[in-house]
Amino acid sequence: MSIIFTLKNYHWIKVFFTHHNYLNILFLCAGILISCIHLNVFYYSYDTPKWLIFDLVTSFCIIYFFKNKQTIIFSYFGVVVLLFIYYMLASIIWAANKTAAIELSLRFINAVLFIYFLINHFDKDKLQTIFLNTCFLSALAFSILFYFERYVLGHTNYNVGNYSPIGFMNNAGAVFNVWIPALILNSIKQFQRKNTFLLITVIITTIAIVSILMEAATRGTIIGLTIFEIIVFFMVFRKNKKRAFLYITITSLLLTGMVTYKLSDALQSGRLEGKFLALSTNLAAASDKRIQLYKNTWEMTLDNPMGVGINNFEFNHPKYGKPGTEFSSPYINENQILTTPHNLVLKIYSELGLLFGSVFVLILLYLLITAFINALKGCFIDKWLFVALGATLFHSMLSAVLITPVSLFFSCFLIGLIIIRIDYPIIQLSITTINIPKSVKGLYLITPFIFIALMYASYLSFTGYKQDNYEKMKQAILINPYHSRTLYNLSFYEIGANRDTTQSLFYIDQFLKSYPYHISGLQIKAERHYQLKEYRLATQTIDHLLHFYPSYQTANRLKLQINSKVINESSKEQQ
Repeated sequence: MSIIFTLKNYHWIKVFFTHHNYLNILFLCAGILISCIHLNVFYYSYDTPKWLIFDLVTSFCIIYFFKNKQTIIFSYFGVVVLLFIYYMLASIIWAANKTAAIELSLRFINAVLFIYFLINHFDKDKLQTIFLNTCFLSALAFSILFYFERYVLGHTNYNVGNYSPIGFMNNAGAVFNVWIPALILNSIKQFQRKNTFLLITVIITTIAIVSILMEAATRGTIIGLTIFEIIVFFMVFRKNKKRAFLYITITSLLLTGMVTYKLSDALQSGRLEGKFLALSTNLAAASDKRIQLYKNTWEMTLDNPMGVGINNFEFNHPKYGKPGTEFSSPYINENQILTTPHNLVLKIYSELGLLFGSVFVLILLYLLITAFINALKGCFIDKWLFVALGATLFHSMLSAVLITPVSLFFSCFLIGLIIIRIDYPIIQLSITTINIPKSVKGLYLITPFIFIALMYASYLSFTGYKQDNYEKMKQAILINPYHSRTLYNLSFYEIGANRDTTQSLFYIDQFLKSYPYHISGLQIKAERHYQLKEYRLATQTIDHLLHFYPSYQTANRLKLQINSKVINESSKEQQ
């Protein structure tokens, strides 16, 4: 006891034992883990464990907040967000894949409440310190792991999907939108404090992140950071010409990186140079498919003015993707799927309809305008935060990367810090205070278990498929009846291992309830009906498929076979 008492008298131990620092350590550990963890026991080996970290950390903070807070104060902006959440939850009713809809709805609510928690639990200086430290240590850990995996472990068989510890190449670029301005801001802070060791470490980390960005050549990140840094440059230039040049640090780093990579040929066949050449000299040709995707998504929105249900774009877009034509969306065929329209605003428009798609645009505009006014009236901190948010939102218009786990985690801190730094009274005025119902508090006690259960279902599905374990896959369906990949695999398992056509048809039917326009799924359903001599049902399914994919040769051949069988059966009956 005397030893423990003596230890607790040391100042740093006292500091450590405060509840604020417990949260600091939680955020630092979560930031490092979410940036680095990937486990090969899920179909999505990067995103699934990262989402669990996001879900558990945000849920824990909200439960902690509800424990100590009895009321929530609403501003006008808060009321708009609340209405958006209500409609999002309502859309679950008509969503084809209800689990996907529930997942994103809960995560959006978690993100909103987590931001509210950060704003109300910390003052702006404390939150700024947490944000900068979390970004710095996470970027440092990410960089070390990136180079360790590449050059020590010798992982050379990487591709777009497993490019870095964050996973998909574009997802890493989305996080760099936040990290790079935060690292530059941190380096300025360390310079002001004359902390040489940390200053050098932050600079090395920044160079490492920029180097990885240059190798990835993620256009959305590079262009977004450059545009918003130039905006800030001119914002400052009119007041202080010398100081303005501080705000082209990122652009200078990016240009230096381009020249360095071009000279060293480290991009292998000029990856970055090729991308920028395509962007500057042949933008129309490079963007044709993306523009067509946007057109098809807008057509989908107009055909579903109330939306198809939150997080259900993937399950409905093949109907509007015009597969097999010159106007097709990319990755819409019998072998590939398109999970996103590569534009966050269009995704929400297609899923929540015209009215609440517009509400979502207003929410994003409010955040961007708030950050801009902060930058205009505030200090250098506000200007770098504006660059980070502007680049993040710009990138989200080219790819829906904001709703990936790592990007969303760091964006919550970024948005919270921007809102807490508002010094003008516009839209800050509270209009109402409501008590938090006990039912809501009770619901949040089970929220972490919902996320854990869904992750466990993903684990059972993947390991069951890999091990050819039928029971594991069935357990996954018991936990998550809408796990489309498991239902699809079970259909193949039944026909392959058990030779049970009826049960195979049952599972593919269940699959199509949550994925109604899946091209291969519809083809398989038609084949099972045909094998069971249910020619009328087979014809209905094939006609449904050919209605939106008329050039699909496999389906056309099956239709001819069905027609031939029907004619033969009719001839036999007449004889």
